[in-house]
Amino acid sequence: GNDQMAGQAPDIINTMIPYNDDVLIIGCDHSIWQITGDPMTTGQLDALSNPLAGIGMAWGRPWCMGDDGQVYFFANHGGVYRISPRGQPLFMSQKIKRRLEQIDLSRTASGNLIRMSWDIYRRGLWVWVVPYDETKETTHYFWQARTDAWFPMQFEDPDHNPLAVHVFDGDDPNDRVILLGGRDGRIRYLDRNSTDDDGSDITNYVIL
Repeated sequence: GNDQMAGQAPDIINTMIPYNDDVLIIGCDHSIWQITGDPMTTGQLDALSNPLAGIGMAWGRPWCMGDDGQVYFFANHGGVYRISPRGQPLFMSQKIKRRLEQIDLSRTASGNLIRMSWDIYRRGLWVWVVPYDETKETTHYFWQARTDAWFPMQFEDPDHNPLAVHVFDGDDPNDRVILLGGRDGRIRYLDRNSTDDDGSDITNYVIL
């Protein structure tokens, strides 16, 4: 770009978030940056997280946009944050901090791929943790905004773990679903009226 600083990568780039037509958030390995405006004219590069703090983003697409205008992302060290343009990252997974810190984010056979999606119907955030090893068990998490509560969830069949996630916002209320692209090449969706998981029994529990 016209600005020499904006033309240089200050850190290893793991993901890019097109917030709107004027703001691009860049999630690096241990820092977060924002490009505002056209970098070919008067564009500006700003740090949203202090590189000394070491807060970055995981590789791939470990983020989603909430209907509150904020970006939710999975950090490089494990943990979920939310951020808005010009704002600082806010840690929001303190209640399950130890669980998320144990997630291996390396791109090896023992590592995991992170995907996230915002659920308009359930008013919350899905964190999909998908192992590269298709035989390995995994736990996904749902955060409910109304109660600020986290819920763990597992699929009985590893093929249901999503390698790709897409929020499909159809005109028909029944078409407003989250699509999950599984390992077996099938696309499934979260059905709030289903009594099983594509043939697998659903088991629920609660601790009082």
